[in-house]
This record gives sequence, C-alpha cells and structure tokens, in this order.
Amino acid sequence: MSLKELGFDEHTATDGGVAILVGPNGAGKSFYMLSLAESYRTKRNITVVSNTAYGRLNSVRNVNRLTVGRNGPSPSKVIKNAISKTLDSETSEFYQLSAILDYCHYYPRFGFSLKGCNPSWPERFENLVGDPKRFLKSAQEMKDYQIARNFIERWTPGKILWIDQSSTAHEYSLSRDFAALLRCEKLLKKFGLLDEVEVHLSKKDGGIFEISGASSGELSLISSLIFISSTVPDNSIILIDEPENSLHPSWQREYVGKIFAALGYRKVSVIIATHSPLLVTGAVNERPDLVTVYEVSTKDNSPIEIDRIDVESSGIEAILWKVFEVVTPESHFVSEEIIDAINQYERDEITKNQVTSLIQKMRKRSFDDNQTKFFSALIELVDKVEKRKINQTGQKSEI
Repeated sequence: MSLKELGFDEHTATDGGVAILVGPNGAGKSFYMLSLAESYRTKRNITVVSNTAYGRLNSVRNVNRLTVGRNGPSPSKVIKNAISKTLDSETSEFYQLSAILDYCHYYPRFGFSLKGCNPSWPERFENLVGDPKRFLKSAQEMKDYQIARNFIERWTPGKILWIDQSSTAHEYSLSRDFAALLRCEKLLKKFGLLDEVEVHLSKKDGGIFEISGASSGELSLISSLIFISSTVPDNSIILIDEPENSLHPSWQREYVGKIFAALGYRKVSVIIATHSPLLVTGAVNERPDLVTVYEVSTKDNSPIEIDRIDVESSGIEAILWKVFEVVTPESHFVSEEIIDAINQYERDEITKNQVTSLIQKMRKRSFDDNQTKFFSALIELVDKVEKRKINQTGQKSEI
C-alpha cells in the first residue's frame, strides 16, 4: 500500500491535497491507513487523529497522535499546550490558532482564569521552602517559574485574561508572560500555588463559558484543528479516522474546509476515512481541485482494492447513491439509473424483480415526499412494461 495509489508523491507533499476514503464498515479503510502509517513513519512525519476509542490507528507508535474522547487529552489540555508553544514565539502561529476559533463561529480569542490561586501565595511558599531552584530541573524551568510567579502576583482573582489580536501593549505583554505559566502549570499545582488553569471561549451567537460547557462535538473539532495547526510541520502525512463522530451535520459539511484553514499554507498529504456523505459532498463542492474520493473494498480475505471515483463524470448524486445509498431530492442520477434498469428489463437483460427491488431500495433511502410519489409512479410504469411484454409475447405466439 502506497501513497501513489492515492495520487500523492511518496516523498514530498506537492499541493496540500486531500484523499477521502469511503466504503462500508469492514471494507478496510482503517486498516489501509494503519498500513500507510507503518510504512511511512520512518520517512515522513506522521500525524494521526483518531475519533474512535478503539480504532486501529490508536495502536500506531512513534507518531504525532491525538485520540479524541475519553482516551485522549482533554480539549482544555490541547488548547493550553498549543498556546504555551506559540504565544511568546516570534512567529504568527498564535494568530492562526485564534483564526480557527473565528472559522468555527467563535470570537477569535482565548480566555484563561486561575482557579484556587492567590497573589500572596508564591511569597508564602518560598518563605516556607526556601529557594525553589532545588525543585526545578533546568534553567528554562527556573525562568518560566519566575515569570509565572510575577504573573500570579499581578493577578486579580476571579478575572479572565483574554488573549487576542486586538490586545493593548500591556495586555499583550501580560499574555506573553502567561505562556510561561502554562508551561509550568503542573509544577505550580504540585507546589499548591493553584488548582487549575481554566479555559474560556465566547460564541458569536452566545455568551462566555468555561470550555467544559461546550458540546462534545464542538470541543472535538476545535481541539483537533488546534492540535493540527500547532503540531504538524510541512511535508507531513495526516491520517484522520471518522471525523464525523459527534459532529453536527453542518460541521461535517464544513470539515475539510476547516482542515485547510488550520493548515494555512503548509503543504501536507491528508487522508480521511469517513462514513459521512455530508463530509464528502462538502469537501468536493468546496475544493474540487484538491479533493479526491476513493472507494475502498475487499472480498473474502482478498487484498484491499482502491478505486478512484471520478467526481466530474459521475457527479455527487452518483457517489451518494453508489457509496452511501443516499438519495437526494430531484436526483438526476437516480432517474437515469432507474430508467436504464427499466430499459434493461424491456430487453430481457434483467428481471422485473431486480428493477422493483432497485426502486424500493431507493425509495427507502429517499427523504423527500415528492420523490416518494415519483418512485410509486415508477413501480406502476414497470407494471405497464410487464403487461406490454406479455401482450407482445402473446401476439408472437399467435403468429
């Protein structure tokens, strides 16, 4: 199994493309991505985002990995790690993180508060234990501790520190110091100087809330996008398994667009395995120049087969039916598929039962009332074709 099968260069990500793997459960999508990870982890940086608790990709070693849900780091931890890496750097990475919030319909700012913290505690702690250097492992830890200590002494209990692009010079200076506090949060908790650094977000259509108050779907999306943005270097391979889990339908439709936003101008090879027709149609409609769709299949222990679906010639409606068995309202593909089947029945190439089974199957998958009436009319049409065939057969026998 190689990247070439998915249209990627094996050594270099040339265009930042996305390959979407579709197919039923058991088709081999996750196994295929696991094989890619095992094959390329010594050649290129691999990032794995697993959205299932017991997915195959959770077993991959020596890769950059995020497991979304109970078995992975909390969204709060993911955000704090990303902010601590980027906030006091000289690059623009932090602004890319805040842009992700904006893209997810949140205000582009991060809020932090110190739970169980008092400005007088650092001095009292040092009076009790003496020089804290003996608890610190490196010069960088000592530097971060000193900055964090000064921050706490200036801190107003109960206040939320908002970090965004519109901060004043004083607020920006304070926020850069806060990055050091995030880096030594574990140490400060060990010293008893604080209980927790809490993360706050603010929705554009709602109020301010501590991050544990967001829905699981929103949290998983935001944390995975921030993880990707803050940890993935150029020329990486990103493997994402079932990102639609817990996601609202509209966010499934926008998912691949948000991945492009999180990556910015980095060139990487992205491979997504999904069962979501909304994710596929949203991706193809938004970036048809960079998105390709592949159907994964296997039969009776035979090797996994990868077939590219030509979106331009097949159309979205064909993909939705052939891969997901979803019928869209006013689907021209469905009409053409059934008419073709009726024509085959007229030519005795298939049976009436095969035609009616196809129509019934499509009718069950339809969610449009007018289309349901259309399918009933087609059943009547097949009955008429049957009568005509019987009449024609009777006329031939008389002759």
